[in-house]
Amino acid sequence: MIHHPAAGAQRRLRADAQRNRDAIVDAARALFTERGATVSLDDITRAAGVGPATFYRNFPTREDLLREVLAGWEDQVRAAGAKTAAARRDPAESLRVWLSAMTAHTAVYHGVSAALLTALNDEASPLHSACLALTDASDAVLTKAAHAGVLADGVHPALLARLTSAVHATAEASHLNDAEKEEMLDVIHRGLLRPGRPPNEKEALP
Repeated sequence: MIHHPAAGAQRRLRADAQRNRDAIVDAARALFTERGATVSLDDITRAAGVGPATFYRNFPTREDLLREVLAGWEDQVRAAGAKTAAARRDPAESLRVWLSAMTAHTAVYHGVSAALLTALNDEASPLHSACLALTDASDAVLTKAAHAGVLADGVHPALLARLTSAVHATAEASHLNDAEKEEMLDVIHRGLLRPGRPPNEKEALP
């Protein structure tokens, strides 16, 4: 068998590079959980045990790092939206359930909702795919409500993303409890429904 030292060295380099990348993501996830998504990138670099050059080679911006950390989150959001839309419940009630779920998803880390709101209309942002996960999931729920005739005119997925992000940002800034957040979502829900349609009015399910 012919051995190729250069090929072996390349494999070791690739393995080292992957370990460094994984260490950065693991450190970011831990510090995001502890301190929020605005934590110092220098602190993440130190916690990962890598140098600044290695860090920025893997993740040139905070948004690039957030995108990597949120990769599995995007699938969870889409699955949650599909499950909410498919549930055999009143379409207006499904919308209310989704408002709470969507707000919870954007609260995955302190500061994430603001980052997503900034990236919502920026297709060049590394976080835009995470925004698309939110709007795609909302689209399924809103389509169900629209087909049932309970949705107000002009409601669209991006609007829902802005509203729920605003609720979460307000809750963070004002230290609101869960009940106070739900009160805000109740008010938003009423505004999303067709005028004259009470929020608890039941539609016949197929």
